[in-house]
Amino acid sequence: MLGALDVSSPSVGGPMDLCRITADGAHHLDSEEVDEVRAQVGRWLSLEERALDDLFD
Repeated sequence: MLGALDVSSPSVGGPMDLCRITADGAHHLDSEEVDEVRAQVGRWLSLEERALDDLFD
């Protein structure tokens, strides 16, 4: 995650721009789009954690 990279690497710092790059070009994500991606990644991480926990119950 970029938040962890920002905290752990002295050569990386904010603010960061995020882009989605396709054959049609680059689209810079606005803050609402970044928040949406962050929520989706958080959901994915929670589901992955739950699945891994269930493997060892």
